[in-house]
Amino acid sequence: MPNPTSDQAKILRQRFGALIRGKREESGLTQSDLALALDWRVTGLVSQVERGVSAPPPATIAAWSAAIGMTAEEFARAWLWYCEPYVYAALFGVSPFTQEHLKPPAPTVASLKQAQARVRKNITERKKD
Repeated sequence: MPNPTSDQAKILRQRFGALIRGKREESGLTQSDLALALDWRVTGLVSQVERGVSAPPPATIAAWSAAIGMTAEEFARAWLWYCEPYVYAALFGVSPFTQEHLKPPAPTVASLKQAQARVRKNITERKKD
């Protein structure tokens, strides 16, 4: 399961699941059909992905994309967008949280340290004036 586990990240995974479910249905596949195409013995894993409970393992991106009629690139970008939003933002400079109109998750330790450094710098500069 990807990080973060914030409510916003869960919403993104649910939206990914809805996308996958829609593509599966457009392809005329049942969850059982998709599980067979993925060489999975249990359809529950497909259901978990479609409900946003879990994300497909990265090693299965090509199989998922072929089974539901997406290119591997389309699927990988959607997977990054919805399941690994911080990686997507780092690679493409666009935050899925912002674009999906979700409140940004709580700040990270690194961003808090950067903010502290800015505040200290401002205080130091004001003292000089």
